Amino acid sequence: MTVTTIPSAGITDATIDTADIKDDAVTAAKAAFSLGKIGQFVYDNTTANYSTTSGSYSTAIDLSITPSSTSSKIFLTYFAKARAYGPSVSSYSAHVKLLRGATVIETHEYFTEYQAGGANPDILQYGSHIAFIDSPSTSSSITYTIQGLLNSGNSFQLNNQNLVLMEVLA
Repeated sequence: MTVTTIPSAGITDATIDTADIKDDAVTAAKAAFSLGKIGQFVYDNTTANYSTTSGSYSTAIDLSITPSSTSSKIFLTYFAKARAYGPSVSSYSAHVKLLRGATVIETHEYFTEYQAGGANPDILQYGSHIAFIDSPSTSSSITYTIQGLLNSGNSFQLNNQNLVLMEVLA
C-alpha cells in the first residue's frame, strides 16, 4: 500500500518542525523560493549632469534598497559617461567612490584619466562602469552612493548615470 498523505491529527500543534524533516526530503524545486534568484530590482537613470571642479568628494547619485533577509547580497552596477576637462594641462584625472551609508566600500582612482601634450582644450569622454557585490548583513534600508572628485585638471562631469541595485536571495 502506498501512502500519499500523512494525517496531522496526531500532531499536537498541527505542524511539523524542520528538524523532523529528512535533510534531502525538500528540494529547491519544492521550496517557496530558489536561492540565487533576484528578489528585487531598484533602478535610477538620471539625465541630470554631475559636475565638479572640487578636490573634495561630493554625491553624484544615490539609491536605496531594503533587503528581505540579512543573508541576501546586493549586486550593484553603475554606468556613466565620464568627462574630464583640462585646458593646457598635460594630465588630469577624476576619482569616484562607492559608499554603503557612510562607509566607503570601494574606491576607483582614475575613473577617468587623460594625458596630453597640452592642447587647449583637452577633453576626454568615455563610458565608465562599476560592478560590485555587497554583503550588507541587514534587512534594514541601505543607501548606496556614488561620489566623485576632480583629482587634477579643470572640471569633471558624469552624464547619463545609471545605478542598479539587485537583491540576490541567499
